[in-house]
Amino acid sequence: MLKEKIMRFCIQSLLKLEEVEGSDFVQLKNSEDDEMDEEDHEALCNLFTTIGETIDNRKAAPYMRMYFDKIEALSEDKSLSSRSRFMYKDLIEMRQKGWKLRRELETAKTLAEIRKDAEREERKQAQESQQAGYGGYGGRGGGGGGGRGGYRDDSGRGGRGGRGNYERGESGRRDGGRGGYDRGPQRNEGRGGYGGYSSGRGVPPPMSSSRVAAPPVVSKILSPPLAGDRSGGSGQIFDEEKLKLRAKNMRMEFMQDPNEKELIMSMDEVLGSPDAGKIIVQANIEYAIDCKDSERKAIIEIITILFTNGKVTVSDVRDPLADIVEFIDSYVIDSPGAFGYLGDMLSAFFHMEALGVNWLCDCTSKLMGKGDQFKVISNAFASMKNAYGDAAVRSFFGGADEIKAFEQLLGPADFGKISSQYL
Repeated sequence: MLKEKIMRFCIQSLLKLEEVEGSDFVQLKNSEDDEMDEEDHEALCNLFTTIGETIDNRKAAPYMRMYFDKIEALSEDKSLSSRSRFMYKDLIEMRQKGWKLRRELETAKTLAEIRKDAEREERKQAQESQQAGYGGYGGRGGGGGGGRGGYRDDSGRGGRGGRGNYERGESGRRDGGRGGYDRGPQRNEGRGGYGGYSSGRGVPPPMSSSRVAAPPVVSKILSPPLAGDRSGGSGQIFDEEKLKLRAKNMRMEFMQDPNEKELIMSMDEVLGSPDAGKIIVQANIEYAIDCKDSERKAIIEIITILFTNGKVTVSDVRDPLADIVEFIDSYVIDSPGAFGYLGDMLSAFFHMEALGVNWLCDCTSKLMGKGDQFKVISNAFASMKNAYGDAAVRSFFGGADEIKAFEQLLGPADFGKISSQYL
């Protein structure tokens, strides 16, 4: 059996705690490097599950009190993944019950079971939030804008509303509150996206089909989300380090389970923090320059989902990516494939219409070497063709204004080499 001193050393190493030297009583402080990763959280909970009953005695009471002060804080830390928080909550409950497993007759929870518990708790919190402030109404004679509207159809399915819909009644129109999407037999409202469209006319004319009419196409009347035009926010302010940790946790959770709703919910929790979108995108983009292909693919998908759902803005994407473009020659030292990885991100973010050719040429012009400028542009073309086909290359890069901008950047001769291959 391990000695208690060795067990305490293991616990303190995982919790990133160290003893204060010269103190007359037991006192612990955070280590200088106090960042814990997912493996630390899981190992700590497994260790306490195994040795908790042995080490939790009167002699070790001062240590246990400080251990669990930090564990309780971690269980409420929204910058951690849901899985980690719920493991800590289970550990606290186990100690309160004399280190008895909550379900003694069951085997240990699987990752999927822990995730389901987290999802149930977060759905419950979302429902309580909706009941407290959600709802929308659009009626005859100009319609009224409701509070935050959720999604509802005839099946009673619930979802998440966006920011403010456009309400149009028979006698006039006005901007609604933070409306959502409501599709039922008595109303046909548009999606409560960014200034979304909503037509509330009371009882609509009879339809020849049993199907409910599809909502109007909003993509043609909505511009890309601008800075500050986002819904969400839990009210908690996250500093830059916690936002970077959240970006890491979002990436890891998405790779384990690519659940779009969970991703958006996780982002909603931090949107009240200054520059949250920019920091989340920047942390992921910088990581994408030197990581596994599967991780890079997940990062691109994450940013695309967040952008298309209005959780990050054009500037949130452009500003961090501009730094990567400008200093790509430095990244190549540690990551020889950096130009190709950058091309993959550029093509994806062009495709979701967050970038423009003038912006790309302006960023690329800051590179000192003409050869590096050529590599940035040619890799963007190559990635666009590989990912989306020749038609996409012509659509995004083949217009007269776009060709003129590329020629001014690279010169007609060098750009001619690219255009002859891809246009």
